[in-house]
Amino acid sequence: MRPLLTLLLVVALASPGLDAQETELPLDRLTPDAVQALVDRSITEATVYRDSLLAVRGRRTVANTLRLYDEMTLRFNVAQIVSLLSRVHPDSSVRAAAADGVRRRTAFLTNLRLDPRLYRAIATVDTMPADAETRYFVGRLLAAFRRDGVDKDSATRARVAAPRDESTRLGQRFNEVLRRDTMPVVFRDTAALAGLPPDWLVTQRRGPAGQVIVSPQDLRFVLQNAHDPATRLQAVERLQNLGAPDNHFVLDTLLRIRYQLATLLGYPSYAAYQFDGHMAGSPERVHRFLDELQRITEPAVQRDLARANSVLGRAPTWGDVQYLTYQLRGRDSPRAAVREYFPFERVRDALLHIADTLFGLQFQPAADLPVWHPSVEGYRVFESGRLIGIAYLDLRRRPGKPPSEATAFVRTGVRDRVIPRAAVLLSLPQARPGEPVLLGSEAVASLFHEFGHLLEDLLSVRPWFGTSGLPAEFDFSEVPSIVFEHWGRDPAVMRTFARHYRTGAPLPDSLVAMLEQPDEQRVGLGVRALLFRARMSLALHERPAGVGDIDSIVRAQQEASVPIGRAMLNAHPEASFTHLVGYDAAYYTYLWSAVMAEDLLGQFKSGLMDPVTARAYRRAVLEPARSEPAARAVETFLGRPFTLDAWARKLGNR
Repeated sequence: MRPLLTLLLVVALASPGLDAQETELPLDRLTPDAVQALVDRSITEATVYRDSLLAVRGRRTVANTLRLYDEMTLRFNVAQIVSLLSRVHPDSSVRAAAADGVRRRTAFLTNLRLDPRLYRAIATVDTMPADAETRYFVGRLLAAFRRDGVDKDSATRARVAAPRDESTRLGQRFNEVLRRDTMPVVFRDTAALAGLPPDWLVTQRRGPAGQVIVSPQDLRFVLQNAHDPATRLQAVERLQNLGAPDNHFVLDTLLRIRYQLATLLGYPSYAAYQFDGHMAGSPERVHRFLDELQRITEPAVQRDLARANSVLGRAPTWGDVQYLTYQLRGRDSPRAAVREYFPFERVRDALLHIADTLFGLQFQPAADLPVWHPSVEGYRVFESGRLIGIAYLDLRRRPGKPPSEATAFVRTGVRDRVIPRAAVLLSLPQARPGEPVLLGSEAVASLFHEFGHLLEDLLSVRPWFGTSGLPAEFDFSEVPSIVFEHWGRDPAVMRTFARHYRTGAPLPDSLVAMLEQPDEQRVGLGVRALLFRARMSLALHERPAGVGDIDSIVRAQQEASVPIGRAMLNAHPEASFTHLVGYDAAYYTYLWSAVMAEDLLGQFKSGLMDPVTARAYRRAVLEPARSEPAARAVETFLGRPFTLDAWARKLGNR
């Protein structure tokens, strides 16, 4: 009776009501001890539920076993926020405590997934009376246990924990090296930065002789806009060596550890291990997919190379790729003038208005919500008068915050139990007194992209914790963000809110064409740059431990993907490739998701502001969350499986 009494006590002390959850953690006055206590409490409560589950006697049912397992994971994920805090909290001691919490959580989760008693308990649950969502949940959960090694012998299971823990530690080390590598690039004068907009130039630091001092997080913008090839070369050399040489060696060790883990679990490579359970399913299918994209893009690439010669007056080099991707419409186009119509506050408000108009979500500013930094904006999110989520916009750069375009899922929601919470992270400059931050079209698109992730988190709320949140298939994860990004690229949509930041005048027709400028998904060379990163992440994770020099692998994939000559010998792009920690071998996800997104967008036949189609997309694609296979959700919306056709037509090749 003791486990049952303990369980009843915990149930009696159940989660607070939805409103009270806002104050679970004092984000505005966090201490390392508070972070540690949060992790301690989440592990303690999860352990109580685990022990109560294991103590069940007799016939196992959804109610007496699966419900306890789901409650265990729900309690454990109260501390999900430590992953965010380890990256963005301004206090280094809090970041360190949160990073320690991430490692402790990883160790606890590993032990859960390797516990054969838990596996046997769930495997014997009678799911015949259950609904389809519950049966799918159980089947996927058991597959995840097996993938993580629960069915291996005890000696193998004992060896799995160490490489998992070491992988977490090395991933944190990789990101910390990049956080600390803030050395700027010094350009000789403003003439070297011709092509950069004036409102951006005035925010840059100056040297004693008129030099312009540019931080690493702004160098991609320099690459896209600087007319001077010497300036672009200076920028690309710095970008391609961020984190080097330290991260080169961190990555080498991390790849060895991942290979060790995969082979322990019976897989030939870490890529094979990671892709088990993805939509693609295997490295072989990913290779075929990437090869097909390379074939499809070849005519567009050849057109781009021909146009590049006219734009540059010579054959392009590696320092020109970003520039060409964004400048193939002509280097004299008035991009700075377009920026003046997109002040940040107007873009943000338009984005929130679109979320209301199309998806029925009202974002209400909540200055009383505790946040981890004064520049973070908090919002309560309502639907039909009911609180359904909390959103944070952490969009400004600051010391100690790494440059990022990301969305952090702070809490996974559970219907009528837990409010979902998510945070959008960008690195926009701080506003100067009396002047707004002006956004270029790429910054607008990035904000919409990340907001698409946030919308998914708010809407993917199911009755089970285990069926809520992001779809189980990782390579589907960028679909909602790429779909919503199109609202931030569509000229018809953008004209509805584009107003000059001083005069309030609407965007003139003469500048509308600038809203259709190419990006990485619309230009052959841009797609090939994405292909390079996808092939690099895959090739590095198919490398047997200790076999193959990382630099040689990276250069080979670069030269095979982007046909502009030999790769730079003094470059180490892998050292700053942040997706190698988190996406690991699966950077192909961006292209896989882009193909699906383009197909889904084809259903908006009356334009992107059609609320009927938007609500149908919400119901079919976003709301199912982890309750069914992602392919089924896509097929429900399309009425058929997705194809490459719409994506290929975008490049003009079919």
